[in-house]
Amino acid sequence: MNETIVSASIRGSHNIVSQSAKKWRHAMDRWGTNETVGFPNTTYYLPTIYGIWGIPVKKLGDLEQVVKRCQSLIPDDISEKHSIESALNAGVATLIAEETIEAIKYLETPTGYIHGENITEDNIWMGAADADLLRKIRVETLTGTAQGEPTFI
Repeated sequence: MNETIVSASIRGSHNIVSQSAKKWRHAMDRWGTNETVGFPNTTYYLPTIYGIWGIPVKKLGDLEQVVKRCQSLIPDDISEKHSIESALNAGVATLIAEETIEAIKYLETPTGYIHGENITEDNIWMGAADADLLRKIRVETLTGTAQGEPTFI
């Protein structure tokens, strides 16, 4: 793989993982280890973290191992030549770090995203799909009423 692309991915990963760690430390100082963290109106753990690493994140304190693991996945020296494996690990670390950032946003700004599908003048951004939306999508898919869904005869 092109070493310019690999080093750029590693530099970008350092940036996002660093932001994630800083946001997590700030949240820990503000709310402490026992503060519940997750996506509103869901019964699942943070899905990317749980799906890739099997870590059930329930509290802010649970994110410590996630942040440390992200940091351990990216090489410290970005000036060296790195393998495709380093770039892929940097990608995973970035993906996980972004989910950490998003989960903490819900603590910082509980109304930062709309809930359900109701867009308002002040808020047009939809966050994590909650249980109600997933139920609706499931029903629309089962009944064939989902928009854009092909009809089979």
